[in-house]
Amino acid sequence: MLIGFLNSFACYCSWKAIDLSLGKTGLFTQLDDVIALAIGVIFLNEKGFIDCYVLCGIVLCFCAAFLFLSSEQPNKSLNYSLNKKLMAYVLGYSFIWGFAFAAQRYCAVKNLPPPLFLISWYIGSFLGASLLLTSLFKLAQGKPTEIIGNERLKRWRKKFGCWRKTFIAVMSFSVWLSMACLYWGAKLVPIVGYQPLYLVAEIVFPVSAGLLLFGEKKWLSKREKIAFATGIAGSIIIGVFLKV
Repeated sequence: MLIGFLNSFACYCSWKAIDLSLGKTGLFTQLDDVIALAIGVIFLNEKGFIDCYVLCGIVLCFCAAFLFLSSEQPNKSLNYSLNKKLMAYVLGYSFIWGFAFAAQRYCAVKNLPPPLFLISWYIGSFLGASLLLTSLFKLAQGKPTEIIGNERLKRWRKKFGCWRKTFIAVMSFSVWLSMACLYWGAKLVPIVGYQPLYLVAEIVFPVSAGLLLFGEKKWLSKREKIAFATGIAGSIIIGVFLKV
C-alpha cells in the first residue's frame, strides 16, 4: 500500500517535469528502469540470470530508447542543462518507480497473491491521489482549462465527449489489467529480463499509436527506423538467452 501511495506522487512529479520541459525529461525517462535493474542485480541476487548475450540485449534496448528520444528533439541547439527544480522532479519519480518495480518483483517472488497486491497498490494510489487533489484544488480554481493537441485529436474529443465516462471506465480497467499482467510477468521473469522489454515497449507503442491513430503526420526518420530495429533485436536476444 505504501508503494501505491508513493506512486501517486511519482505521477505528479512526472507530470510536473514534463510541464517544465518534455525534451529534457525525455532524456531521463529510462532512469527508473536503470534503478530497478540495479536493485534487481544488487539486492535480489539476479545477476545469475545475466550472461554476455542477455547483457548485449539490455544494452541494445537502452540504445534503442536513446535513439528514439534523441530523434524527437526539434532543435539541435537546445540546451539540455537541467535546472534544480526539473532534476528534483525527475529524480523523485525515477527513484519511486525504480523501487516500485523492484518491490513488485519481490512481492511476486514471495508469492503475494495478485489480488492482494493490486488492491493494496490501488488503495494506496487512491489515498495519495486524494491527498494531492485536496492540496492542489485551490491552486486550480479560477484557471481556464485549455484543450491541447492537434486538430484531429480535438475533433475526436468533441465527437466522443458524450462517451467520456465510459472511456474513463474502460481505460481504468485496462490500466488495472496491464498492472495485473505486469505483476504476473514479475512472478515468472526476473527484473533484468522484463524491464528492458518494458522500456522499449513504452516508447515503441506510444510512437506507433501517435503515427497511426492520432494523425501525427510524421514519417519515421532513419534514426527512428534504426531504433525500432535495435529494440526488436535486443528484445529477441533477451527472450532467447535469458536463463529463467
